[in-house]
Amino acid sequence: MKVSSQRGKPSTGLRAFTLIELLVVITIMMLMAGLAWPALTPLIMGNRMTANLLTLSGTLDQARQYAISKNTYVWVLMTTPVNTTTSFPKVAVISSLSGTDSLAWSTTPMNLSTNTDLTVVGKVTDLPNVWIEDTNTVTIPSKPSVTPTPSSTATVNITYYVGGQAVTFTRCVEFTPTGEARISSTLVPYIDLAMIPSHSASLTDSQNQAVLRLTGITGRAAIYRQ
Repeated sequence: MKVSSQRGKPSTGLRAFTLIELLVVITIMMLMAGLAWPALTPLIMGNRMTANLLTLSGTLDQARQYAISKNTYVWVLMTTPVNTTTSFPKVAVISSLSGTDSLAWSTTPMNLSTNTDLTVVGKVTDLPNVWIEDTNTVTIPSKPSVTPTPSSTATVNITYYVGGQAVTFTRCVEFTPTGEARISSTLVPYIDLAMIPSHSASLTDSQNQAVLRLTGITGRAAIYRQ
């Protein structure tokens, strides 16, 4: 009785791709990705704006709650870099150790490292891919018109060292021990913070614009999106 033997593995009917076939598939995938990118860009920018809005509104609300719980004055400081893709706003929260309005709304340069009454609360936060606009020129269809016209943030000049580098904060919103939002010693009805994507050259051609509106007497924020 003969026993037949087969050398090698039996054929399964499958074969590997050739190098040319792989290159064709990769080329097609790259073309499809290139065609899909313009449609995905607004979605990506919208998600980034949403994340920054939640970060800033959360910071403002936490600062308000801190002021009420500690019975002190708290300030949310912001930088206002030029509209560029390489420089983004930073946000810091400081509070008064003595419970007094020691910032006094002065634009005289101040260094937090040498101030004995003001202390930083938490970490300095970045707001990537957005630009904080300190005017009321952003138009949001869902944003209700109010009288008087909402005010912008207060002007300050406060230096704080972040990662060994000096950062100058130029805008500020204050929360009082009763939870009011202020930009001066006088209470205002509304304060608007406008935000646009940092890739935009101007306010008029930008998508995904947004406005954070603070009510002065309550200090609470409402978000309006385009």
